[in-house]
Amino acid sequence: MISVIIPFYNEETKLENTIGSLKSYFDQLKIIAVDGGSQDSSCLILEKYPNIKIIKSAKGRAVQMNAGAKLAQGDVLLFLHADTILGSGWYEALNSVGKNYLAGAFSFETDITNPFISLVKLMVNLRSRFMMHMPYGDQAIWVRREIFEEIGGYKEIPIMEEVDLLDRLKLYTQIKILDIPAYTSIRRWSAEGHLRTTIKNLTALILYRFKTSPEKIRAVYNSPNYPWAKDFRL
Repeated sequence: MISVIIPFYNEETKLENTIGSLKSYFDQLKIIAVDGGSQDSSCLILEKYPNIKIIKSAKGRAVQMNAGAKLAQGDVLLFLHADTILGSGWYEALNSVGKNYLAGAFSFETDITNPFISLVKLMVNLRSRFMMHMPYGDQAIWVRREIFEEIGGYKEIPIMEEVDLLDRLKLYTQIKILDIPAYTSIRRWSAEGHLRTTIKNLTALILYRFKTSPEKIRAVYNSPNYPWAKDFRL
């Protein structure tokens, strides 16, 4: 069985589409949605689906994903961002992996594209498949439960929790990237500016590799002035 864990916070505009990619497999899935204190109608949307168990936890993606994992009963844990839609055939593709790989993700795709985002997609997929074997969390990371528990799950840090998890997983297994796409929203690129968002993502990764504390990385990442004024648009 696959347990799908969805951390969310004020995601009323995205959850319906995210759940839509799971509906065909409701009978084969254990779905746990973890609310970090939403103040919109996110929980009301999810309550329409009796197949989905809704729990509450402290806010923070790592904290929420660990809370969901503790209740998971499946052999495979699939961590699905609330604004990510799994492509057709995802369930069959993941099941076909069997026990040959202990962890992986799906191919990176976006809900909207343009020339800059097309370049981002190319680089992300090259990075995750051939270069660093380091997918984004947006690519719906999946991991066999026994290895997730063995390495202690997600470190409950404010940022880079998925990079940290993958670093530890790579000590045990090759990260398998499935051909099926996971479509993530480009809303952050649109709101922040395409180039600005890309620079912030790269900066966070570089700082993390230089052992900068997650708290300092988050402060830089969330700064309205880095790397330039927020109203800049490419």
